[in-house]
Amino acid sequence: MAKVNNNSGGSLFGKITALLMLVVTVFFAICLLFVVQAQDLSDIEGYLKNDEQSSTRDLTTVLEKAIDGQYSVEVTEREINKMLESRLELNQGGVFASSVTLKQVLIRLRDGYAEVIVVRDIVGKEFTGSLFVQLEQLEDRKGIKTEVHLHGGNFHSAISSPKRGGKFGKLTVPQGFLMLLMPEFRKIAEALEPEIRLGFKQMARFKVEEGLLTLDPRSPVADGGPVNESF
Repeated sequence: MAKVNNNSGGSLFGKITALLMLVVTVFFAICLLFVVQAQDLSDIEGYLKNDEQSSTRDLTTVLEKAIDGQYSVEVTEREINKMLESRLELNQGGVFASSVTLKQVLIRLRDGYAEVIVVRDIVGKEFTGSLFVQLEQLEDRKGIKTEVHLHGGNFHSAISSPKRGGKFGKLTVPQGFLMLLMPEFRKIAEALEPEIRLGFKQMARFKVEEGLLTLDPRSPVADGGPVNESF
């Protein structure tokens, strides 16, 4: 009597499972490879490696005068980054303080949004972590207010969710992964409270472009424009 082999189905299932595990392992290995590689910062004006100039305007004074005189002012990416270099005292705390050094905080300005980047040196190797932010101005009974959103656009034009949140090294990650970085970025925001207040809370309009931030303290109502849009 012939015997029926019932192991073919189980064998096939085992092979499929092994293949899926291999694909997942390779995927995470590739992601890890991108995470440990610092993103290219050479395009950022004010980055230590490509900035040979030293003098910049005092942005606090520039913003105060623009508000007092009620005129618009343009601030370059380089000026923002040189201000961050001079204003922030970067200290790495915790158990890794002896082997980790906070090198620099940088801003990359793009059309419609900005990328905030923290650069670290870990045992002689550079690592980066960043988040994308968008600014929105809204009008309520108290006037115009500025809100900051974590949003760097969609991963793909055909997919509305999840949103791009930032980068771990060269790897772009969704917003949910940024919980690991938020405490550090909140401390940076607290240290820059005077500049944030002058640059956004006391400005009626703003425009973020490639390498340039334009701010205007004049109400858009005076120009006949809508109050809930940037110029």
